[in-house]
Amino acid sequence: MSLPQPSLPLSPPAEVDDVEDLLDSSHTFLRAQAQAIQLLSDSFSPANRLEGPCTHFSKSLQIMRQTVCAGGTIIFSGMGKSHKIGAKLAATLQSFGILSSLLHASEALHGDVGIVRPNDTVVLISASGNSPELAEMIKHIPKQTATICLTCNENSSLAAETNSIIFAPIESYHSEQNLYGLPAPTISSTMCLVLGDAICLALFESVERDTKRRQSSFARNHPGGAIGIANKKITSDPISIAGESEDEVILWDQIPYFESDLSFCSVIDVWKAVNNSPYLLVNSFLYKSSDIVRAVELGEDLASVPHYSILNIPSLTDANIEVYRDESNRPIGVLRPICTMQS
Repeated sequence: MSLPQPSLPLSPPAEVDDVEDLLDSSHTFLRAQAQAIQLLSDSFSPANRLEGPCTHFSKSLQIMRQTVCAGGTIIFSGMGKSHKIGAKLAATLQSFGILSSLLHASEALHGDVGIVRPNDTVVLISASGNSPELAEMIKHIPKQTATICLTCNENSSLAAETNSIIFAPIESYHSEQNLYGLPAPTISSTMCLVLGDAICLALFESVERDTKRRQSSFARNHPGGAIGIANKKITSDPISIAGESEDEVILWDQIPYFESDLSFCSVIDVWKAVNNSPYLLVNSFLYKSSDIVRAVELGEDLASVPHYSILNIPSLTDANIEVYRDESNRPIGVLRPICTMQS
């Protein structure tokens, strides 16, 4: 039995004769990439902010911010190259300390959609906005969950189904098909990536307006590599971690305290506490107020609300609760959550 012969040579030619033509093609492509990004940038200039991509961007940013401040997760999903862009954007938010995850559209239909919660936001990435896998997946996302489409086609089927879009327009003369005769995702994926990066940075700034605290948060979440080496001075400085204002730190005696089990506490007292403080102390356990509110809204047993022993201080940091220490390294309180500061 003979094996099929490959349609291409197993090794490339020893030399490229038309290198100048290839360099010209590459120059044309790179120039088109730059021009497409420049047009997108121009749409965000002050003169153009009342229409087009900027208005969509602002609405989507507000939706994502509400999710972060409610303790929800930003979930990115896509197929093919769009899925890989989603992986990068999720990793970017994670390095900022913002809850995010990646959901493959095909795997979502085989059980993984179970990670989606009502207070999350799902960002569906599709340059065309017509991905059949995403169109099927969105049918199975909880109705209470916000959905956003990151796309290059504002009139697509997905754009019509989601709560908002993040729109990266591409002129027809910049389309991959017109540039080099192939619909391979290149300029479209670049546009989705740069606009996705922009909204991730804007989201981080919207929930934490203080530059030093943003730097400290990023430094703590990125201890490795060259970036980690450059950030060592930031993370070793206790003043920069807490910021310059003492009201950013909640001391232990400023956190509402209950002696009995949370399930047996007065409902009125608990609601007063969660309205006035981002944390509650119950016996020797620390609760996030947002977790308690979410449990009540979902009708869950308060005994199931996550809580963290203050007798094991390192575990608090693992739970995204930043312990504040004095100059003697003694834990004297916790840092105020970024959204509580800005809401």
